[in-house]
Amino acid sequence: MPKGTRKIAGSPCVGLTSASLGSFWGMTCIALFGPAMHLLKEELKLGPLEAAWLIASPVASGSFMRIIFGAYGDAVGAVKPLTALLALAACGIFGVAQMMHVLTADGAEAVPIGPLKAGERLLSEFAIGGNSSALYTVATGDAAADASPFGEPPAGAYTMLLAFGVLAGFGVATFSVGIAQVSYWFPKSSQGSVLGLFGGTVCSAPGVTTLILPHMLKAFGLTVTYFCWACLVVAALIIYVCIAQNSWYFQFRSRGCDQEEARSKAEEYGQEIFPAGNAFEGLSAAASIWQTWALTCLYFTTFGGMVSLVGWFPTFWHEAHGVAPTTAGSLAAFFSMGFAAVRVLSGPVTDRLGGTSALALALSVMGIGALLVAMSRDFNTNLMGEVLLAVGTGTSSNAIFKLVPQEVPQAVGGAAGLVGGLGAFGGFVLTPCLASFAHMYGKDGYSQGFVIFFGLSILNLAVTWALRCASSDDEDEETEESSEVEDSFMEVPCKATSSSRELQPYSQKV
Repeated sequence: MPKGTRKIAGSPCVGLTSASLGSFWGMTCIALFGPAMHLLKEELKLGPLEAAWLIASPVASGSFMRIIFGAYGDAVGAVKPLTALLALAACGIFGVAQMMHVLTADGAEAVPIGPLKAGERLLSEFAIGGNSSALYTVATGDAAADASPFGEPPAGAYTMLLAFGVLAGFGVATFSVGIAQVSYWFPKSSQGSVLGLFGGTVCSAPGVTTLILPHMLKAFGLTVTYFCWACLVVAALIIYVCIAQNSWYFQFRSRGCDQEEARSKAEEYGQEIFPAGNAFEGLSAAASIWQTWALTCLYFTTFGGMVSLVGWFPTFWHEAHGVAPTTAGSLAAFFSMGFAAVRVLSGPVTDRLGGTSALALALSVMGIGALLVAMSRDFNTNLMGEVLLAVGTGTSSNAIFKLVPQEVPQAVGGAAGLVGGLGAFGGFVLTPCLASFAHMYGKDGYSQGFVIFFGLSILNLAVTWALRCASSDDEDEETEESSEVEDSFMEVPCKATSSSRELQPYSQKV
């Protein structure tokens, strides 16, 4: 500790622990509706497309909030934005729990309106204002709705669940803020191992949720399960607020030091990584480079595909193969945890092969896995396809971020924010696309929908080829530059300023 300086709070270990705790519980919101969809479909008589919009709703807000709150965290430190995100997520889950109570209360059974087209129920609920008889008439054309033996449904139940799902999705954005919190606490030499540990832990959250939730639903029902979930998130929030500290640089800034003074003092404590001067300028610079959008397209399919499949696999296994909801949840958890493990372990492979070569190989594996699911109705074949999808998406996601400093060296931080945030939006878009096949073709459509991932893998192979041709670096230089970033879950995005060539991170967005 430097002499003459009052002791400041926190330590790297506490920073890693608190960020992992907060981000883990925020990321559980990816699996907000997927494990319970078999019950919600029965309560609300949802069709595949309506179910898909619910499953994807948390990702809609989470993907964009990654960019906004990541930049905010670089300005004020990670503690405030992560606290706000986790609090909003808790409010969303409490809202979902309250709606579950309303849905399952005596006399609150849903009118049997059958599967609707995308958005039809939403428009009906807004237009009719909760008149269940009119809603039944609009959906079915049956003028004798008053003769329905079912009770009155809660007014706007589906709309409210969507809204609370979007609110809970703010928790998904805790990942990018947590990555920044961890990164600033540790030296450059430790970034690979600590970010790998953080990323592997946090990315397993949807899988753990998908594994446990079906058993809790079976034992306690919808209302108790979601209230328990919300209470656990609140408990995690309280613990986080009590123990979390910003890195030394931000603590000195909060005490009135200017940037140079705060940096100098933080360096005496051992801090090596600092935020860039203007994060939004980095975003603007990255947006003007076509390679940024090529990488975003790739990440849209790989990481966005993972997010989509974590929510969709419980429905797929239950509907397409008739397995019990608990078994379907276990199979979906297997995919999620496999993705997390592969993403961490594929770092050395990506370093050895080079970013574009590893990416091309991984996309090929992903395409084969998608075909195994799309072209077969056999359980074991589909399970093998799921394994290959986990391997392909996990390795691809790792390789993409290793390409960021090579393809966009002049705006690495901004590119990382756009690629991570907009790429994750694929989790919102792809789920309804998968559901559209089930909506059109029935039970067979659940498998046929995976042809989307095969088509995207072919498209992304072409994008990878374009990046490889446009790159001015040879394969050896690419491998060397990739190894300077994180070799596990995610590299530390950084950018060079005009006054210094030292790498300075903007934020870490995955």
